[in-house]
Amino acid sequence: MANRQERIKMIIDKNIRDILLKESKNSNIGFITVSNVDVSSDYSYVKVYVSFYFNHEENFNKLLKIKGLVRSLLAKKIKLRRAPEIEFILDRGFATEDKITDLLKKEEEELENMKNN
Repeated sequence: MANRQERIKMIIDKNIRDILLKESKNSNIGFITVSNVDVSSDYSYVKVYVSFYFNHEENFNKLLKIKGLVRSLLAKKIKLRRAPEIEFILDRGFATEDKITDLLKKEEEELENMKNN
């Protein structure tokens, strides 16, 4: 049973990634990355963790507008009794990483200024 569940998770994951890469171009969504996909044990719910290179909130709102389209396209590509409900979750990992990098750069610049003075 675990093998079947893992196989279906991989199929859903691959198809959602393909759909988002193709549909995001048509929906004017910026550069999108799918960081993880979680599927419920009965395959009725899918959590898709996404991140964007820039304009996180704006692009996430655009993505939410095409959620129904993504679900219908997924239903056509997979052979399950019922298409799973999709929940998109904004993964803020990259944004947090950028903030930390900026803080470290500022700190480094301040140290350099202190050494030079």
